[in-house]
Amino acid sequence: MGPELVARVNWITLLLLVPVTAASAWVGGASSAVGTVAGGLLSLASLYWVARGVRNAGGFLAGGRSHKLWVVALVFRYVVLFGVVALLLRTGAAHPLGLVAGLSILPPVVIILGLRAARALV
Repeated sequence: MGPELVARVNWITLLLLVPVTAASAWVGGASSAVGTVAGGLLSLASLYWVARGVRNAGGFLAGGRSHKLWVVALVFRYVVLFGVVALLLRTGAAHPLGLVAGLSILPPVVIILGLRAARALV
């Protein structure tokens, strides 16, 4: 994943997060809006970690060495992300549907921009 693709995905996701959050707040109130923002930011954090892992794996596949604790880092990523989701839901700070709305913004953006980038390579 190139850094320019990740940057474009970040900006478009953040731009789309604004109207989705406004709609979520209108429909579900403040906790829904908090969930939408939290879901969008969590998905961007996850994308950043994945992109960083892909860059590190690229160096490893090019003949470099991997760090001994890469599996621990992978597990740590999941523990942190799922822990934040569990904390948001357990405390009631975020409505579950708002959280799902925020998490649902990133995948179509990645698909559309990825397909455009692949088309530009052909």
